[in-house]
Amino acid sequence: MFSGPDSGSYNGTIDYNGVPWTISFANAENGSPNIAEITQHLYVGGSTGTITAQQAIGDMLSPGWVNGTELRPEPEGSPTSSTYTPYPWLYANGLAAIAQDDFPYRLTESNDFLTGVNGASNAFSSALWALDYMHWWAANNAAGVNFHNKQWIFTDTIVPNPNPCVSTCGNYQTTPKGYGIKAFDLSGHGYVEPVAISNPNGINLTAYAVCEGQDLYITIINKTHSTTNDSTNAVVTLQPNGFPAASAASIVLTDGEPGNAGLLTAMLGGASIANNARWAGQWTPLSPDTNGSVTLTVQPTTATVVRLHAASNAAGPIQMNQNGALEVFATDDAGNLWDNSQVAADVPDSSLANWSGWSTNLGGVLSRGSQAVAKNQNNTLEVFVPSTTGDVYHNFQSIPGGAWNGWADLGGTGITSLQAANNADGSLSVFGVGGNGDVWYASQNAPEVGWSGWKDLTGQTIQPGFVAAQNLSGLLELFGVDEAGNLWTNLQTASAGWGGWVGLTGATLSPRLAVARNLDGRLEIFGIGPDGRVWHNWQQTPTGAWNGWSEIHGRQLRPGFVVGQNADGRLEIFGVEANAPEGGNGSNSGGNQGGGPSVWTIAQQTPGGEWGDWNNLGRAVVDPGLVVDNTADGRIQLFATGGNGDVWSDWQTSAGGNTWAGWTGFGGNGLKF
Repeated sequence: MFSGPDSGSYNGTIDYNGVPWTISFANAENGSPNIAEITQHLYVGGSTGTITAQQAIGDMLSPGWVNGTELRPEPEGSPTSSTYTPYPWLYANGLAAIAQDDFPYRLTESNDFLTGVNGASNAFSSALWALDYMHWWAANNAAGVNFHNKQWIFTDTIVPNPNPCVSTCGNYQTTPKGYGIKAFDLSGHGYVEPVAISNPNGINLTAYAVCEGQDLYITIINKTHSTTNDSTNAVVTLQPNGFPAASAASIVLTDGEPGNAGLLTAMLGGASIANNARWAGQWTPLSPDTNGSVTLTVQPTTATVVRLHAASNAAGPIQMNQNGALEVFATDDAGNLWDNSQVAADVPDSSLANWSGWSTNLGGVLSRGSQAVAKNQNNTLEVFVPSTTGDVYHNFQSIPGGAWNGWADLGGTGITSLQAANNADGSLSVFGVGGNGDVWYASQNAPEVGWSGWKDLTGQTIQPGFVAAQNLSGLLELFGVDEAGNLWTNLQTASAGWGGWVGLTGATLSPRLAVARNLDGRLEIFGIGPDGRVWHNWQQTPTGAWNGWSEIHGRQLRPGFVVGQNADGRLEIFGVEANAPEGGNGSNSGGNQGGGPSVWTIAQQTPGGEWGDWNNLGRAVVDPGLVVDNTADGRIQLFATGGNGDVWSDWQTSAGGNTWAGWTGFGGNGLKF
């Protein structure tokens, strides 16, 4: 496979029979099986001429570069600076036509100015420009952007300190442009959503939206700055469609001096990007209105990424793919890992006909059970199993929703009872209980990049059944029970370390816990007491102090219960009753036919509020270990296994509703979660 023509001609130059080289090449090769993509150069500002840093900053952040439809002299440039090439002009006069030839296109050599302008191309203005540039081209179907780097020009993303090197190069640093790339990495995975902006004051501001599964990312870039004397706060109200109930958090890209785009520094989420450690930025919780809108202030010469997470909670080996299709994992008695996924995200219901069926696509490693699954920042799923060889193995999709890459050994001999979760930077951490009774963990060094060795969270022995949750800030928190039934928690620190085990006294619990995050960002932890009663404890504020234990009266459950979240934000408990005899695998809903254990449920009456009454979902299971998640339209879907290891499922017929479809067999004889 080849790509080309990698042409540097774009600025109105006619190259072949009145057609630019790039379009000529695409037309000539249309239908060729040997061409992977069409490639084009673009230096938006062209040659630097005699342009000053102040003028270059004005150009890079000008509306003309983003909205212009004609080739013109630089908006803020000197008379001797070159003509700039607005993105819409190049798209309309070349790259848009490539889609008609069924080729992807990519900007393989691109930047603000050819070789760059000192004080602009290496300043904070480049961070905002790069973030805006990537979102604009992604929204217009580009396959990607390669920022041009050369030793050691002003447009470089990574440079030595000092620059240039005196003798040997070392101590490499990320320039502000790298922070723009990282901000895009946080907000640019998924599907482009349309954005309509009402801007009566004409503030120099752009906004982009990207959605995947149950997460919507909105990037707002305030490009006003002191260079052009228009430095202005933008009070922004987001009114998303389709997210009536969601938690919200934001992260800010800034140089620490709003309005000044000429500093050679940057911060993202309050943290720098180090050359020898994972970026430790954090998300700031926001409070959406009851109608789902969010209001925030975006300061001049800053960008803010807002993450809205639709009300939902996954518990057990289940995750949602980028396209909204659920995928659930189970093992058979021999240890083979099976998976089953929805065939599409917009199916009219959740019945067996809308699922692919159980498959052993993940064969090759035998599991001892307690598998875990999480979603990478690039929206590929990654699954972890404690193998029969003793080590932990992992496998991930090659592309979102695609084929699996193959198993790799993560080490961790003897570690079981796995849990996996996302860190604030999007990387994954996997946790398990080691042979010494401690919780151990390993983490990606960056999203989808490498893994650390296993580390021991010493200080407290924890039984299998512990859980991991992400606070709205992005910090992870672990909850586990010791041999005496006491619950302990361990909160991640901003530097990706751990604060140490702290006891949440006041209840004696079974080791198998459940956890969920309320709509306002407060975590809530649930456990089963010695008599089968459900106890819960919740944060008073997001990542804050704990309120104390309280009993949810009226029903006794077996360990293995789960907590889901309704589309309106109300948490809901699902569990197998503790005081009924075993028996059968009936599928009827609403009764306790045959004397077997029923699945009971209870929900908050309002998001984060008091609990209502218990309801019987009928008998379908013997194994009390349940699995729950939300479909793309917000309906809760529940999974369980019957007496023969056959999988059963029940689901809401409408998002947040009280009517359930009834238990339906999903095949998979001999499987367990």
